[in-house]
Amino acid sequence: DVDFGPDGGAYVADWIEGWDKTGKGRIYRVHDPALAKDAAVRETKKLLGEGMEKRSLRELSRLLEHKDMRVRLEAQFALAEKKAEATNRLFAAALKNESQLARLHAIWALGQIGRTSRATLSGLVALLADPDSEVRAQSAKVLGDARLEEAYEPLIRLLQDVSPRVRFFAALGVGKLGHQEATEPIFLLLRENADQDPYLRHAGMMALVWLNDMNALVAAAKDS
Repeated sequence: DVDFGPDGGAYVADWIEGWDKTGKGRIYRVHDPALAKDAAVRETKKLLGEGMEKRSLRELSRLLEHKDMRVRLEAQFALAEKKAEATNRLFAAALKNESQLARLHAIWALGQIGRTSRATLSGLVALLADPDSEVRAQSAKVLGDARLEEAYEPLIRLLQDVSPRVRFFAALGVGKLGHQEATEPIFLLLRENADQDPYLRHAGMMALVWLNDMNALVAAAKDS
């Protein structure tokens, strides 16, 4: 196994002879000693070591922009745990922030809160029309996973989005919502893809499985 430590080094676990239980093991650390005093490394180590429990909403929101993914994720989860107390700040970050990463982490945090507070998810529907394609994609993913009925029509429209990645998540979301009338728009997605992009083919296939319109599938089996 391989993982990165807060010191900037990579740690490698080696069990000597594969998966057999030899009772032996080694841990290697691969690192650049010159980076040990790097300001970014020291800051990241400090942030992760101190944790997020005592940090203010303002500081947690700011950390959604941090260069280190682990710090961003810790801040995201800390904000999600605060639920309604953090919702306004998360929406502010999701709707407008110079950092795309901060926007995405805010969307994911709102998705976490939405698991127990469905009303929170409604605010994300507007992001399905955002100019940033990755914001559209991740909003589609979160809302599709949540099976939010309010997102159905916007997700149908996203099946024709200019971004293949957005179409991928939109197709999965449409499938999870389970409206059989979405079968034809999914067929159109697959027809336009013409078997070129395997990810879109997979998303369309999974959507058809979930929509489960057997008559339409049997008829489409003869489609050229």
